[in-house]
Amino acid sequence: MNRRSTPDYGLSPTPGTWGSGRTITFVSVTPGRYVLFCHADDTLAEHAVERIRLALEQRGYPDRYVLWGHSLFRDYSIPLTNAGFDTGKPFAGIAATRPFLRSGLTPSGTCYSRDFIDGGGFFPTGTLEPSDSSSMVRAALEGFRFEMIEDILFYRRNASTAIGTGAGGREVENRFRAAWKPLLDRIDDTTAAGLVHQSHVSRWVNPSFYACLAQLVPRTVARYMTLRLLTSPIHALRPRFLQTYLRTLLRTLLRSVFRRVPRAGA
Repeated sequence: MNRRSTPDYGLSPTPGTWGSGRTITFVSVTPGRYVLFCHADDTLAEHAVERIRLALEQRGYPDRYVLWGHSLFRDYSIPLTNAGFDTGKPFAGIAATRPFLRSGLTPSGTCYSRDFIDGGGFFPTGTLEPSDSSSMVRAALEGFRFEMIEDILFYRRNASTAIGTGAGGREVENRFRAAWKPLLDRIDDTTAAGLVHQSHVSRWVNPSFYACLAQLVPRTVARYMTLRLLTSPIHALRPRFLQTYLRTLLRTLLRSVFRRVPRAGA
């Protein structure tokens, strides 16, 4: 997709893989500035490319941009509204991480400016590990802007790569941890604490997110999980949330104890 008023798209669906090892079909234009992806078992709407072109034109063909729309099934508007954002309004900064703390943004029907791909694309993880969560958080921290438009861009009837497919609570958490490990290896404690702070704005938070961040800032995670229980006691009825909370309290306690234990020869 080139930055011309009447571009020659030259679109051609091509099977391939991108970063995470998932087989997808992508529509690429070389040398284009934007790439639109679609999983092999999903279907792009006939008007998808034109709707995205119009949206990008309206925004002045921006760099560092991720754009997507509605799906007839498994729509991503819920994580968006859960994070306090609306369709048709770009968002950026550390606040832009909020939707992706809950769940990943499927590549199907999503358009990425090429600098995302040139910068490495998704973190390289396994098929069922949601790098479309951690990779979007990384993009937000690197200054990307995001927008969900009000058009249906693809039809998703199956979710063979969804994190919860046939998985129990512990397996879901392990997959989430694997997807977030490359990101956690890159950020410092201050950034980690900032992500935990952003989670408090959302109505619902994935307990696996708290479990991951507790590896870096357990005290901060324990504090915000306590606040969440006080302001929304219904979270106590969520087994995974409660288990994560108790483990985080224990991690915080043990870290505090070991810090007080004098070192040998001190």
